Amino acid sequence: MKKKEDLLAITLAIILLLSIIYIPILGVYILNVIEDRRYEQIPWTQECSKFVEYPLPQDPSSTGKNATEILLLRLEGKWIFNLTGCAYEDGVLFLKFTSKRVSQYSESSGVIQTPLAYISDLRVVSKVNAEKVIVYIRGDTNKKITVSP
Repeated sequence: MKKKEDLLAITLAIILLLSIIYIPILGVYILNVIEDRRYEQIPWTQECSKFVEYPLPQDPSSTGKNATEILLLRLEGKWIFNLTGCAYEDGVLFLKFTSKRVSQYSESSGVIQTPLAYISDLRVVSKVNAEKVIVYIRGDTNKKITVSP
């Protein structure tokens, strides 16, 4: 009788341990699948000029008096962002960027040095009155990202 109880306790402990490991992994997977489905259902267009002005012009007066400049996010490092798609639906502005980290090297006496820190801001001028802005960034973005309101 004792052996059956010990075997049952060990089995329950193994099940508990496996559930502690696999349930969070499964949860993250399910959230990613849901987000991918949402992303695929967005009516993307490349005609973004009716929704936003990007990149921002050098002359700030050309953006208009009623335009609102939005700082979408700030990243550590030097980056290039290409606006590759956008959509506006039910008060939500969707923006899709591809990004690439720019290698900034300077050579001095045969030694290659990278800059210690760069900050790249991703700013757009919204031409629509969006209640919410959702930004998707694809590409080389495995660095620290700080989302700014």
